[in-house]
Amino acid sequence: MAVQVALSRANGARLLSAPKLVRVEKGLAWQVLTERGVVFVDAQNGSVLYSGIPVEMTPTPEPSPVVGTAAPDGVMSNTVNAGASTAAPQPAPSVSTSMPSYPVTPSQAAATVFTLVPGARIVAGPELVMFQGVPAYEVVLDLGVVYVDATTGAVLYDGTTVSPMPGSAPAQPAMDDDDEDDRRGHKDKDRRDRDDRHDDDEHEDHDHDEDDDD
Repeated sequence: MAVQVALSRANGARLLSAPKLVRVEKGLAWQVLTERGVVFVDAQNGSVLYSGIPVEMTPTPEPSPVVGTAAPDGVMSNTVNAGASTAAPQPAPSVSTSMPSYPVTPSQAAATVFTLVPGARIVAGPELVMFQGVPAYEVVLDLGVVYVDATTGAVLYDGTTVSPMPGSAPAQPAMDDDDEDDRRGHKDKDRRDRDDRHDDDEHEDHDHDEDDDD
């Protein structure tokens, strides 16, 4: 169900990896990575907790040009005599449509992510989004998604690590060959000590028997 909800929010975008169960502030959620961004779906009720899908903006319609009307008869126009040069029209001032700048650049955010997750591969981003009301860079990796604060550079969320489920047993530490050899060596030494003590006891018993015979 989480995949269907996420793909519906992503307008049918392609799924990049299998959903991952992670722990967020509101509890457990499914982290679904799509080619358009990441979506967090509540594991209990299936509601969308967060969507990193960019919202498509509706283009603003251009104003219609004003059509000039001809001057009535008998009215002197302010046209310049033929042969005189006319003034070239001045270009309208350009309106800046660039996104607001922040102290942390996308390349710096990517460097922070590579330091946090060495060897990871960027699938999408860094893209400037709002994460829990904070401007942040969304960096989608092949191992998960990471959000980096666009103002401070701090990691707001690391989705590359999965919190263990409640009640799961901790993994037992693996024993290397050196530990196994040491354990075998201690067992062999204990066996030799027991054999030596047994031989000493038998020797003492034999001496007592000879004394009794005398």
